[in-house]
Amino acid sequence: MYKECCVFSDMPVDVYFDKGNVYFGKEYCIYHINDNLELRELFVNDNTSYGFEQAITARVVVRDKDKLSVYKQGLLTTVPLMYGSKRQGKYFGDDNFLLRYKEEDTWRFGLFDYEGKLLWTSLNAAPFFCIGGEAVLALAMTDEGIINGYSQANGELKWKLNLNNVLRATKAKAPTAGIIFNNQLFFYTYDIEDPGNQATFSVDMHSGEVLQEYPYLHGKLQKAGAAIYRVGWYIVEMFDLLSGKYAGIDLQNVLKEKQLHMNYSLSVVTDEQLVYFVDGASVPTNQVCVVNLTNSSMVWQHQLNIAEQGHIKQLHVSKERLFLLCTDNSLRVFEKE
Repeated sequence: MYKECCVFSDMPVDVYFDKGNVYFGKEYCIYHINDNLELRELFVNDNTSYGFEQAITARVVVRDKDKLSVYKQGLLTTVPLMYGSKRQGKYFGDDNFLLRYKEEDTWRFGLFDYEGKLLWTSLNAAPFFCIGGEAVLALAMTDEGIINGYSQANGELKWKLNLNNVLRATKAKAPTAGIIFNNQLFFYTYDIEDPGNQATFSVDMHSGEVLQEYPYLHGKLQKAGAAIYRVGWYIVEMFDLLSGKYAGIDLQNVLKEKQLHMNYSLSVVTDEQLVYFVDGASVPTNQVCVVNLTNSSMVWQHQLNIAEQGHIKQLHVSKERLFLLCTDNSLRVFEKE
């Protein structure tokens, strides 16, 4: 199914992938590996090493102490952040970004454009998500476990949702991401004081009303096609967003005979109902596999030769390629045959 076509060596610890593009920072420089597998420099700072905030094809955002450097459509701009290290909670959108910051003794969060202009601000909440569709919202969670939905246009508070109440929790974990479908927001949370109390919820993006609770759907969620998936050691759970039906796809027969486990942190489900995964229940190994979920069959299995009995630590699937970042600081690139 795949053959190795290229190896990049001496890679850094953190590498960012987006649709077949690769970004990384090294020795005060930001590098980009493009669709043609060409390595080029994006920009250099002679004084300070960079830490990534976001890397996508249209925009690269990196932080440098008290400023952001934004590389967009071939242009580099620097956004000063007067709030320095007293900031936390970030979300970067196409034209602006959300940031939680401390002004004197008061925590606030606000919407900034990429020239550093504050568009609007609100009191004490940690932003974690922006959503579009018909309801364009900025979501933030307070220390009391309340999710606030704000209009991105002007910061108007549109709705509130008490996550502790809906989960019946002492201290609900703030969602870190969400899945959008038909103006519904799906997100997973759990009780920090009682981790066994966990569930996924769907919320109306216009009103903040909880539409459904899914206690059986929990953990790392990913969307492919019109379904939400969760990968476990031997099973892939699927929730069909169109029909509302749930299915558990049992892969024990195909995996156990090969002594394989699916590492849920290093797994990707595609629109073609293929699951790519690195072997290893809790600790990943040097094997990568592809299983067809429609017939529970092994499509491809490959073992890498990684120095010092190393393992695969990042996996990225693009349309025609598979990228594997390994503990020997190599990036292995595979192409479809």
